[in-house]
Amino acid sequence: AGYKGRKKLTDERFIHLNNGERVYRTGDLVHLSPDNKLFYHQRVDDQVKIRGYRIELGEIEASLLVNEPVIHAAAVVDDTNEKDPQLVAFIQIQGKTADFDALDTVLKARLPDYMMPREIVVVDEFPHTSSGKVDRNALKEMLGQRNAVADIVINHKMTAFLKATDALEEVLVVAINGQPEICFYQCKQDHYVSLPMLRESIRDHASWAMPERFIELNRFPRSAGSDIDVQLLLNLEEKDYYHFTSVEQTIVDIWKRVLGRNNIQKRDKVFDIGGYSLLAVEARQKMQQVFGLEISHDDLLLNTVEILAKNCEKTSRQQDDTSKHNHQDATDNSIQIIDRGMHPFYFGKAPNLLYGVFHPAKPDVKKNEGVVLCCPFGQEYERSHRAFKILANELAKMGFDVLRFDYWGTGNSAGESDKVSLVQWQDNIVVAANELRSLISSTAAINLVGLRLGATMAMNAAANIGGVNQCIAWDPLWSGESYLKEIEAYLEAQYLPVLRNAADQSTIYLNGYPQSCSFRSELRQLDARKAPVSDQVKYTVVASHNHDGFSGIVNAFSVSTANVRLKVIPCEADWNYSGGNGGILLPQPIIAGISSLFSGGEA
Repeated sequence: AGYKGRKKLTDERFIHLNNGERVYRTGDLVHLSPDNKLFYHQRVDDQVKIRGYRIELGEIEASLLVNEPVIHAAAVVDDTNEKDPQLVAFIQIQGKTADFDALDTVLKARLPDYMMPREIVVVDEFPHTSSGKVDRNALKEMLGQRNAVADIVINHKMTAFLKATDALEEVLVVAINGQPEICFYQCKQDHYVSLPMLRESIRDHASWAMPERFIELNRFPRSAGSDIDVQLLLNLEEKDYYHFTSVEQTIVDIWKRVLGRNNIQKRDKVFDIGGYSLLAVEARQKMQQVFGLEISHDDLLLNTVEILAKNCEKTSRQQDDTSKHNHQDATDNSIQIIDRGMHPFYFGKAPNLLYGVFHPAKPDVKKNEGVVLCCPFGQEYERSHRAFKILANELAKMGFDVLRFDYWGTGNSAGESDKVSLVQWQDNIVVAANELRSLISSTAAINLVGLRLGATMAMNAAANIGGVNQCIAWDPLWSGESYLKEIEAYLEAQYLPVLRNAADQSTIYLNGYPQSCSFRSELRQLDARKAPVSDQVKYTVVASHNHDGFSGIVNAFSVSTANVRLKVIPCEADWNYSGGNGGILLPQPIIAGISSLFSGGEA
């Protein structure tokens, strides 16, 4: 063991005890208690440990000294915030100002991210100990003294980088009173920069320099010379940062209490700042109580604080006008959607979060009813993805709130793909149905539409979900055994090998999708005819062609319920065809037929 290519450092750190044992000299000063416990006091060298990484401060200093005109450099740990210690570098320059962009370039080339200083401070001279060494304790005291007074340090390099963003009129990145950096920014007229996009841009440029907070200003305070009055930023209270109207402030106060966040801005949306479904429901209820208005859940999801406030004010004025004129006509108090469309989000419980896409119903025909789309598996998922999106949009236009989602271990959902199970996926359908109901209302009826494996799982799950109206099974798998044979025949026709996982011989890869031994066993036992049946659910098997397997499902279900039927809508739907990889299927007749079932018509 030792430091590669650094014999001197290895000899300093790895020493031999009197008994010949070779040990590592950590540089920690400790004492041994009578009960043989070690108690840590401090470091006796220049090595520190931050977030689990051992860091040689001398390496940071050496990298700084490569830059001209830096003549002296020292690095210390600012542990003012014990929970979040930060590396701070001090430099002394000669002859001209420091080029922070050049410093940044050199440091990034020589140091890993975890060794990058959070801040670089220019000093006129360094304090020294009686032995002539740089007094690091004195430097840390300078940080403490700086934190105790009103002091602003501008991050010039990050400010210059962000100023190049087309949508920003002005920007300033500063550390106030030694606290983590704040990015103040002002958007150009008719422009908008979302915080996720802004953070992503910084992360790509310099992830180690991410500001702690982002504050959007309507305008920057200016001095007489039209320069930004940086000192005046210290005197701004929170309300001045955002210039909230009274209604906006009320919404922000509600969101703060519900979400437990302080940094909420005009253009934030509830889901963008951590308001998962249950929290969003609570925020909606509290807003309705305060304003006395009906605010639908999708209105809350898709609008910013600013738009929500404007629409609340508009609706409130309409109510006042109606009251004054004693109009008896019914008034629509729902907030108008400004940015209606698909809304992706995560739901469920961590660490098993599921990824979903919510299609809100068209407001003027909105029903108290939703549809959960249950996708197929493997390459069939890819081939049907576009068809599911079109179907979701069609149903939303008809007034149904629609949720399509990825099962655990697939797509964007959490989980490992080689550890999936059918039982868990069927439970995911139950979770998705309950989630959709929470987005609509507690009394909302739920419908299930599934394709292939998703159809068979939906039929198994329907009886376990209260309040299910319809379960539409599109080309369901009547037999898991025959399904596995279909996949194997598909691979054989395309001369594709069945690959085994070298680490786990029980896992094979069929067309790139892992299938564990236990998962294949579940598939072999899958039989749609044995699914539990509820006489409260209307079951429809929608088939793209005639087959005894489809009629066998209907016959088995008809023993327990009269609410089952078979609809054959002939169209191309060769899910495991051998003509090439990944062809998209858009069976318009079936999409239209399923939509017709929701309108009360016959497919």
